[in-house]
Amino acid sequence: MLATMLLMTALSSSAGKTSCYSYGPQVALLGTLIRSTFAGTPNYESITQGDSPETVFVLHLTGPICTSATHADPLSRSVKATSDLQLVFPNDAAVFYQQLAPKLGQTVKCKGTLFSQISGHHHTPVLMNVQRCQTP
Repeated sequence: MLATMLLMTALSSSAGKTSCYSYGPQVALLGTLIRSTFAGTPNYESITQGDSPETVFVLHLTGPICTSATHADPLSRSVKATSDLQLVFPNDAAVFYQQLAPKLGQTVKCKGTLFSQISGHHHTPVLMNVQRCQTP
């Protein structure tokens, strides 16, 4: 009886945990691809008050993740839980947007590296430098 209670306690406490990732190594994450518009320059506060709109693709994860800062990168910061990752594409971003637009609203698996929000153009606490996204 005691063993059963201990097992149930262990299972219930691990069920609510988020997966924790390091910055740098390549990861593959599953979520819904969405398009979001945020306030951009000059103040990054309000489109209705004159800031330019910045539209980006976001991966809304199936569950929250956490990240651990690295001492090697002073710009990285730990994040306890986030469910949205702004997707950042290589030099040919227009091609990525064009290829991924038909997948908006669908579940996709994106592969790339995570990094911390470091500028006003970064609209989620954690972002992904995308290598590729595809339907699972």
